[in-house]
Amino acid sequence: MKKPTWTLLIVLVASILLRETFTAQQADLHVVATFGIQGAMEKILPEYKRVSGQNVSIEYEESAVIQQQVASGKVFDLAILVPQVIDDLIKSGQIKAGTRTDIAKTFLGIGVRSGAPKRDIRTAEAVKETLLSARSITFSKVGSATPVIEKMIERLGIASVVNPKIVRADQVGRPADAVGAGKIDLVIAPAGAIVAVPGVDFLGLLPAEFQTSVVLTAGIGARSERPDRAKALVEFISGRKGAAILRVSGMEPAATTGSGSP
Repeated sequence: MKKPTWTLLIVLVASILLRETFTAQQADLHVVATFGIQGAMEKILPEYKRVSGQNVSIEYEESAVIQQQVASGKVFDLAILVPQVIDDLIKSGQIKAGTRTDIAKTFLGIGVRSGAPKRDIRTAEAVKETLLSARSITFSKVGSATPVIEKMIERLGIASVVNPKIVRADQVGRPADAVGAGKIDLVIAPAGAIVAVPGVDFLGLLPAEFQTSVVLTAGIGARSERPDRAKALVEFISGRKGAAILRVSGMEPAATTGSGSP
């Protein structure tokens, strides 16, 4: 005996709703992030998927470039960028007010090709000799730490010798990737953008007089359809497991939230 038509309709509608709900749950969470946290996120995201079942797609670029993309209409669920850019995106209405969370900080260091001599960089003179000995040097063309690096070279009094060796990284990828690929001898960048790069040995952090901290801040996209899931990812990164991964990736968990201060 056939079921009444209305019963079949109820079953059909219910199955469609269940399928749509499942699809929505499995849809990728779209994250845009600065290169500075790429090494850590490559370890964090598999762990996050394991415990949450959530797929995450992530794009890396310099914060300033992502800001331009967002201004041109790019849609995202979560952004992890430098604080100034997050603040600007909040002001422009691209990131939801009240979702700003400092998640990590890192400091400037130097990396060289794996197997290259591990020179001492604990003093200004040691940094000077290391830079003079390198045949080629790279750092980000538009990164937040770029002015600090440029000022260091000037203070060391070696700009006329070192500047011709500099290949400013404006290609896709981390500046350290070119060192790992054997194209460049030395990279100056936040430690978090050096430590996890294959083919690169981390020499250490720059001396205090040349140092700056780079804070990375998260914010949820104003047009995100999954704000709760974006928040859950931020909480995972800020939690015990995420903090442990940040540390082995050359970073530290941010000491404060919402202030932009390390």
